[in-house]
Amino acid sequence: MPPWLGLALLLMLALGAFMLWGGFAIAWDATHPPRKGLAWALATKRPASPDDLQLESTETSLPGLDGVPCPAWHVRGAGGADAPVLLMVHGWGRSRWDSLARISPLLPCIREAWLPDLPAHGEHTGTRSWVGVREPEAVAAMLGEIAEQCPGSPV
Repeated sequence: MPPWLGLALLLMLALGAFMLWGGFAIAWDATHPPRKGLAWALATKRPASPDDLQLESTETSLPGLDGVPCPAWHVRGAGGADAPVLLMVHGWGRSRWDSLARISPLLPCIREAWLPDLPAHGEHTGTRSWVGVREPEAVAAMLGEIAEQCPGSPV
């Protein structure tokens, strides 16, 4: 075998190993999002709880995946009895603290809001995110629970 062919083969093997390692690293990062909890909220000067915004709230939980509940805040809005109920879902790698920092403009329009931590986010005890594959299942379960607790209210 000529030397240049050996070098080309070695480079191809190195490239293949790098691609496998990179793919694994990307998949790991996607399924294990950074935790944005209380420490993150304090470090970024966000509200640490609904009390910091003088909101009437309770600490609760909503249904999650595989029987593991999602910690949540149940916040009272300023809308009337006919106002809708809001389930405010955060994005990947975020948490209910991020939702809390964004809820103020919505409070006059809603009767109440639920701000959960999705699986593997915030204070949720799960260790793996499903990157949007199973999270809709958790959100549907949350919506069912909210509809049960707020019969006749638009959600």
